[in-house]
Amino acid sequence: MKTLLVYYSYTGHTKKLAVETADRESADLAEIAQEKAPDKLTAYAAGCVDAVRGKAWPIKTPPIDWKEYDRAILMAPVWAGNAPPPFRAFLDTLPGGKAVSVTMVAASGKASCEDKLRTLIRQRGSTLTDFKVVKG
Repeated sequence: MKTLLVYYSYTGHTKKLAVETADRESADLAEIAQEKAPDKLTAYAAGCVDAVRGKAWPIKTPPIDWKEYDRAILMAPVWAGNAPPPFRAFLDTLPGGKAVSVTMVAASGKASCEDKLRTLIRQRGSTLTDFKVVKG
């Protein structure tokens, strides 16, 4: 079973954890990049509002040949208790039939987005097999 770890990181904290996790899991690594990276004010102010509203921001979809992978680990920071808009956009590209594990990185160690992410992943035809929030 081949694993792919896909992550979004605005400040670099999630990237560091993603690289460590991919190493430990022998997973390939792909980054979710925004079409246009926002400045800090936009990211934190508008980004948090859009995260709560469940909005997606335009991303450069990572070139992934999903046929190569049975399992995906998705990783992103928590913005206002929710998944950030670039991560939400990536979920729209997730194919069906994948076992998906989600790790959210939160300064507080808390997030309120598990049910929302479970629903989004299920709507894409995949299954959320594990959800955790790590303090970071």
